[in-house]
Order: sequence, then C-alpha cells, then structure tokens
Amino acid sequence: MIKKIKYLLAVSSIIIILTIVNSLLSSKQPKKEIIPTLVFPSPHSQTTSLTKAKVIKFEKQLSDKEKNNLQIEIEPKTVYQTDWKDNQTLAIKPQFAFQADKLYQLSIKYQDKIISQWSFKTPQFEQLSPQEKSQLEGLLDPAGLHLEKAVKEKPWLLQMPIERKNYFIDYLGEEKGFRVLMSFDITSSLSHQEQIEQIKKDAPRELKKLNVNLDREKIYYTFSR
Repeated sequence: MIKKIKYLLAVSSIIIILTIVNSLLSSKQPKKEIIPTLVFPSPHSQTTSLTKAKVIKFEKQLSDKEKNNLQIEIEPKTVYQTDWKDNQTLAIKPQFAFQADKLYQLSIKYQDKIISQWSFKTPQFEQLSPQEKSQLEGLLDPAGLHLEKAVKEKPWLLQMPIERKNYFIDYLGEEKGFRVLMSFDITSSLSHQEQIEQIKKDAPRELKKLNVNLDREKIYYTFSR
C-alpha cells in the first residue's frame, strides 16, 4: 500500500513538473504579429475606379478581439464601411465615391499604433468606365463638400461603422438614425433574449462614447441575415 502511494505521488509530481515546463515554454513563444501581406490597390499605384472597395489580407487569421482593436484611417477623410470577407480579409468601401485624380493615404492601426501605411492615386473622371460613370449618381461628392457638411454637423460619422462580436452599427442618412444589425453568439451562455437585451444596453453606450445625442438620433434594431 505504501509503495502504491509513493508511486502515485511520484506520478503526480512528474505531471505537475511537465505542466509547469509546458506553461513556461508556451509563455516564451512569441505571438504572431498582425501583418498585412496583401493590399489592393497596390501601394503607390493608380486605381481604375472611384467606388471599388480597398482590400487588405492579413498574414494570420484574426480573432474578434484583434479585429476590434484594428483601426482604419483614410486621408483625405472618407466615410467608409468595412466588411470582413473572412478572418484574414478586410474590404473597405467608401460611402461616397473617392474624389477623382486625388492622392489618398490609408493607415492601419492596431491598438492605436500604425502597423501599415500606403498611398494610392484615383483616376480622372474621364478615365472611368461608362458603366461606373452611370452608377456614380448619389455617390460622387465633388471636393468633399457633402462630406464636410455632414461631418461638421455629425462629427461621429467618421467613426462609423462600429463592429462588435455580435452586432454592427451604421448610420442611415435617409432614416436619420442608426441601424444595429444583431446576431446571436452561439458560444454565449446567455439566452437569445438575454443577448438582445445586452446589445440594447451596449449599443447606446458605444454611441454615447462618440458624443452622439441619442435624444435626436433614432436607433433601429434588426437582425443580420
């Protein structure tokens, strides 16, 4: 009996030592950095469209937390929407068309630090395809006048959209309000109703951080497809 107890203690000690060693080795392994490996349009290139999305592909798959810590900045200031095609590919589409014959700079920040930055030049209006010219009505914003006026009235427009794990907030100009696209997190311990109630608490809180006057702006809650 004593031999059996000694044997079990020895085995337990070995398991504990192996666990500690494995933990130390894991902590010393460097985390894979967030690095864009492919961007479209290519850096310092001439684009052929004023409306096509800009695409960024990252070296590794990003977690929801890493996505939330990413920031995209475009100069001159541009209102845009983001769309994650998968966990490595991000598409950035302008709400208005880009200005023709203009040099833009796109910066990717992670936790407020620039990790990548490049520029691209837009084509002259005459260089656009006939199809795109016909589609530009309502998208073209000459000299950024519409954008400048809109941002002056609502500075938080430049922070749109807001993306979180199970909801997405964008601004609908025609409805003069925010749309909150909700989705259920299947990994959550909360029920569907509890998740909805949580989103309805979190979304207004996020908007208040941007100094949005919720007494003047409506919020529409709906479900994403």
